[in-house]
Amino acid sequence: MLKVLIVDDEKLARMELRRLLTPLTDVEICAEASNGLQALECIQQHSVDLVLIDIKMPDMDGLEFAKKVGKSVNVVFCTAYSDHAVEAFELDAVDYIMKPVQAARLESVINKVRLLRSDDSAPVSYMPEQHGLMLKFGQEYQIVRVEQINHIESVGNHVALHTDAGKAYLHASLSKVEKKLNPEHFFKISRSDIVRISHIASIEDGVGAGTLLAHLHSAKQLEVSRRQAQSLRKLFSLDLY
Repeated sequence: MLKVLIVDDEKLARMELRRLLTPLTDVEICAEASNGLQALECIQQHSVDLVLIDIKMPDMDGLEFAKKVGKSVNVVFCTAYSDHAVEAFELDAVDYIMKPVQAARLESVINKVRLLRSDDSAPVSYMPEQHGLMLKFGQEYQIVRVEQINHIESVGNHVALHTDAGKAYLHASLSKVEKKLNPEHFFKISRSDIVRISHIASIEDGVGAGTLLAHLHSAKQLEVSRRQAQSLRKLFSLDLY
């Protein structure tokens, strides 16, 4: 049974989520709260698997709540505002649902949480290729699928995501992002760059001893560190002996 906590300062919004969850036989609504502080109390009093929470609320908003609980519980934001999407995913939210909440959208999120719970013992949970990320390009937000990311670059305390839609930034470390990427699709060529394997067009010897130069389909050239060069050679079967 999936135990769900509903958090929203609007009673009608809580009632609507309850209505949408009722047909799901393996879901139990264990409690409701009207702000983040009450939600923290509910987590202490109940066994909670999933928190469906609004962002803009009095006393303690949804983002502050997520910072408090960390990864101790699955958090999904249900909100009418898209301007906090990037921050929400930086807090390791399972998903971000825009209001008005649609039954199919909510059920897909519930399915995602079911999968996470069924594989709790797995050491790593990679983002699937169809997983959507809310990224900001200029003044607009777009949903970009993982399969559209071609190159990830470390830039200070951010990472730059080079995608089919352009370049966007996330406030996260490269190592943190790497843990979420399936190594069947991505390869870390140096301390500062991760590339999609299928985006590598060709490889040649680099300037430094033992290094390689990777030519991407975007025409960009990136140096492969000496440490990673041997692994990349094996990946493309360049070592014949």
